[in-house]
Amino acid sequence: QTKTKLVNTEVRGIVDSLVGEALTEYLDFHPAVADAIIEKAVQAFKAAEAARRARDLVRRKSVLESSPLPGKLADCSTRDPSESEIYLVEGDSAGGCWISSTYILLADGSEKTIKEIVDEQAEGKEHFCYTMRESGNIGIERIINARMTKANAEVIKLTLDNGEILVCTPDHPFMLRDGSYKAAALLTPEDSLMPIHRKISEKDKNGWGIEGYEMVLNPLNDKWIYTHLLADFYNLKHEVYQASDGNHRHHVDFNKRNNNPTNIQRLPAEEHLALHRAHLEKTLHRPDVKEKSRQVHMSEEFRAMMSERMQQPETRQILSEQAKAQWQDEDYKAYMTQKWREFYETNEAYRQQNQELLDKAQQEYWSDEANRLAQAERVRNYFANNPEARAAHSELAKQQWEDEDLLAWRREKTKEQWRSYEYRVKRKEALDKTYYRKTIEALKKVEISGHGYLDLELYQCYRRRLRDKSLLTFETFCDRYFYGDITAAKRAVKNYNHRVVKIEPVEERYDVYDIEVPNSHNFALASGIFVHNSAKQGRDRR
Repeated sequence: QTKTKLVNTEVRGIVDSLVGEALTEYLDFHPAVADAIIEKAVQAFKAAEAARRARDLVRRKSVLESSPLPGKLADCSTRDPSESEIYLVEGDSAGGCWISSTYILLADGSEKTIKEIVDEQAEGKEHFCYTMRESGNIGIERIINARMTKANAEVIKLTLDNGEILVCTPDHPFMLRDGSYKAAALLTPEDSLMPIHRKISEKDKNGWGIEGYEMVLNPLNDKWIYTHLLADFYNLKHEVYQASDGNHRHHVDFNKRNNNPTNIQRLPAEEHLALHRAHLEKTLHRPDVKEKSRQVHMSEEFRAMMSERMQQPETRQILSEQAKAQWQDEDYKAYMTQKWREFYETNEAYRQQNQELLDKAQQEYWSDEANRLAQAERVRNYFANNPEARAAHSELAKQQWEDEDLLAWRREKTKEQWRSYEYRVKRKEALDKTYYRKTIEALKKVEISGHGYLDLELYQCYRRRLRDKSLLTFETFCDRYFYGDITAAKRAVKNYNHRVVKIEPVEERYDVYDIEVPNSHNFALASGIFVHNSAKQGRDRR
């Protein structure tokens, strides 16, 4: 059939259903293909935009060249930087602004009004905010150009579903859950706003983990991440320090809620622990910490744990190393170094053990999401700055896929993967994440359509109509992700995003303010949502 026949009224529904379901499932299992399709679409869009700008430029030149006012109206387009002129984006063209009492979430754990930030920046103070990056991951970015953008401006009042009230200009863009933007005045209760959720870390039921540190929910994968790791990633990206400087992140002012990148420092584990020992009065010797430690040490569970720990080979080894560290005799050190080298080169079992320890260390390093994100960013920058390397890799891949022996080997490896229990477990985890995301998004749509009430019968009808096998029943959703707790499941749906429930005109006019967030150009408000910034920058003719 031709394309025209496949999209006519009689068969369009059937075609959309069959192709949509199969294509969605295929792309879920082949993300590389999906990335390639998106990249092709983006390239086609950029080419179309470039062609459109070229046509507009030709038309504009023809009009200007025939103008009866030569010298009064001239074409300003030029390739010469010396003839270019920078203009500032301000006021109405800045994309909307906020009244002075609007609170912004800051990475140091505080909330400040936009007017306070303007005043403090005038004094030379620095501020960092939460932002959504282009990749869909949450991050931290520096605030610049905090300023009043317009006096006596028209504003509107918006009420969110959590009761928060915001006052801004009608054209200010709000970030939606899919990463796109929509002007404040055009928002409806059906629009899903990008949320920000924070919490303070706690130890688990066995007493393990770290407590008292701020964590934020990453919307891309619905996982909690320590905020100080976001600050660490900012520092790595801006080359404040290197990952090789150490694997511990230290809060310079000893305030673990202050996650400004300027307050985070990478240190080797030994140096970090020594630093805290030298500053015990700010940490372990505080009265509240002493009392908490005393209570823990009195418990039978702690005593049993310490008894078991002292018998472990790892602990005995640590104690031994600490004793050796007390020996400061240089001759003894040289002698022991020589003997150790002889032992290492003649002991196969020890070399094997050492290799296993190194392997464990690198696994722990790459299990840290901040390290993986930093490496991904380095790879992206490398290929962006070296197009010839990307072309070479592409050509190599094409050659490999034409190699029949290689294809046969890959088929056999795929069979081995499916026979692997670990692979099947990882694949199940990936599918579980997909099912969770799609199901909770669908449940949220039903809740919004019910004006805040989650109608489960309506959701079931929605599932049947879509015929999407990845949309779970509500009962399965509860059992699989919330251990059958219906209340917890409904709470998760309610907190999945925010929405505007009411928009009202405001008769009074206000002076309005805004900030700029480099690179990502959005920031989180204390009300729990992300909004666009107002750029103050030179014209980018590209």
